[in-house]
Amino acid sequence: EGLQAGTLLLAGLREENIYESAAKLLRDRESYDRMANKPNPFGDGKASERIVDAILKSFGFPAKSGIAPF
Repeated sequence: EGLQAGTLLLAGLREENIYESAAKLLRDRESYDRMANKPNPFGDGKASERIVDAILKSFGFPAKSGIAPF
């Protein structure tokens, strides 16, 4: 999924390929930005905050994070 979305790079197992892939992202700002600015297919990383807010809300407490659940 990450490969299809453009958020991952498959470098293989060879040390040289891994090094070159990482070095390209560090050297080439355009390549890095293109990859870094793609939407993450796995979400926004705030699921646990939403869960906490939903639990708090179910017990009548105000949300802590201010992130609306779903």
